[in-house]
Amino acid sequence: MKKTGVIMLCIAMIIATLSGCGAAGGQETENNQNDNNHLTVYLWDSSLMGEFAAYVKEQCPDVEVEFLSGNNNVFLYDYLEKNGELPDIITTRRFSAMDAKNLCSYLLDLSSYDIVSEFYPYALQYYTESSGDVHWLPVCGIPETMIVNKTLLDKYDIAIPESYAEFADACAKLQENGIKPFVRDWEADYSDHSLLQGAALDQFTSLEGMRWRSQADSADGNITFDKELWTNIFREVSTYAKDTGLGPEDSQRSYDSAYEAYVSGKAAITCGTPGNMVEYKSVMDDELVRLPYFSQTSDESWIYTYPSLNIALNCSVADDEDKMDDAMKVLKCFLSEKGQKIIAAGQGMISYNVDVPSDLSGMTGLEEEAEKNAFYIRYASNASFSASLETVSGLLTGELNEQQAMEKFESILTAPAGEEETAAEFENTYSLALNDKGGRDAASSVLTTIRTAYGADLAFTNYYNYTASLYAGGHTKREISMMVKNGNTTVHLAMAELTGRDVKALVEAYLKDTGTLFHVTNKYELPVASGMKLIVTDTGKGYKLKDIEVGGESIEDDTVYKILVSGEFDSLFADVFPNLKAPERLNIHISDAWSDLIVEEGKKPAQPEDYIRIE
Repeated sequence: MKKTGVIMLCIAMIIATLSGCGAAGGQETENNQNDNNHLTVYLWDSSLMGEFAAYVKEQCPDVEVEFLSGNNNVFLYDYLEKNGELPDIITTRRFSAMDAKNLCSYLLDLSSYDIVSEFYPYALQYYTESSGDVHWLPVCGIPETMIVNKTLLDKYDIAIPESYAEFADACAKLQENGIKPFVRDWEADYSDHSLLQGAALDQFTSLEGMRWRSQADSADGNITFDKELWTNIFREVSTYAKDTGLGPEDSQRSYDSAYEAYVSGKAAITCGTPGNMVEYKSVMDDELVRLPYFSQTSDESWIYTYPSLNIALNCSVADDEDKMDDAMKVLKCFLSEKGQKIIAAGQGMISYNVDVPSDLSGMTGLEEEAEKNAFYIRYASNASFSASLETVSGLLTGELNEQQAMEKFESILTAPAGEEETAAEFENTYSLALNDKGGRDAASSVLTTIRTAYGADLAFTNYYNYTASLYAGGHTKREISMMVKNGNTTVHLAMAELTGRDVKALVEAYLKDTGTLFHVTNKYELPVASGMKLIVTDTGKGYKLKDIEVGGESIEDDTVYKILVSGEFDSLFADVFPNLKAPERLNIHISDAWSDLIVEEGKKPAQPEDYIRIE
């Protein structure tokens, strides 16, 4: 930006003006804070709210950043854009250019910015559109490779494979000795997704494979299906499944089942990330090494990777030079060496940037591939996950042969998106942005709806469990579920019984830097409550609880209240109340509870409460 200077800024502003970039598609809510005073940054997962958010604040102390938590696809951003509230910076993990096509006219084209030149060509090719525009960038790769129990192989005098033929032979010898060669949680779509691509990487990395992927990502309407290419892909997937001894009993294998088989030595090979390998090593004394995916048709091999996240900027940030500078500062935090290591959260960070070294610790067995930059970035359209789940499952059970699996995959991937029915009508608009009292009306409405339905007196949750405003009008079931964070196993509901004194202790601990949760550093990060009003003091260095009001009066210390919380508070409860019973898990996520109440039971969103006052 500094090199291109005022000329590029003017061009960006002209383009933004001509394209109507920014307010895109809907009326902004009264309290929308997507203005020039601060940046709204949606993180695809709440795990980044801790160390990474703190790192950005440390590096950009002069930038006011509001971190929010999104969901793991681009559909949330389509929904926000439609209602005029597309954030300044957006991230997602599951991504394809095809899924994100509708957003392109509202995203900043980064192709002329210096930051794009910092990426390896092999990575940038998947993000460069046919027009030459670059709207998205990948942020550090997670290697997902085979993890081999070398100690177990040594026990049966089986050498570590260095080619596909040796790999298949090793699997056969393991079966002869009563050891299952390969195990994984095949009931999960992401596992089938990686198997389908990993087993046939020679096809996906071929000229035909690269051409098909480019066409699929740029297709206007139906994706053209390359029959010959996909016939070869499913033939290799079928061969791989047979060579590794996978069968009908594996199709519904859970994570716990796969984990137990591997760590107990009943299976010799699994597949996973650096984080998975650390987890295995913590409970196993055996020597573990990694294997790349071997080509079935050549001597080549690759490391299968997927970005920790993909990132894009709202093109409206270019309307103001200061805001553009702030957005680029935050973007560079994502792409810095320390930022990438924090985001990767474990050994084995693959950098897609030329000037950031990859962290190859814990990558024993992959040195040759890493040296050659033999990294493959997965194809990850939303439909490809469900297509992989159905076809791989069909191959394992024998319900589908290779030809039928290919046809099934094609039918799912090329199926036109159908119109979703309206599942509920909202009479009022409640904004997720802070109101003039420091509360979030949308979050308050959601939490109060759930609290009253579940018979709780009080409720208390993180602010980042809520992802979108509640807009007046009709909504589909998917849109309703996207208003609350989903896909995270810790965002379940739990119920506890606490005295008023204990409730105050819980809130006080939350507002302190206890080490169990992220530190509340600004007004945007204050919690959401229901059935009670939090009176907090802004000390200049954080927030301190002054009082809690219930029904307009100070909470009674000795009165027992049923309080609804989210699963992230498990560790906080343990720290604050070591002698009290842990909250009882209700085995339903906040998103599912909200969706069920609105869609299945026909409840109306509750009126927001005045749940906080900042002094």
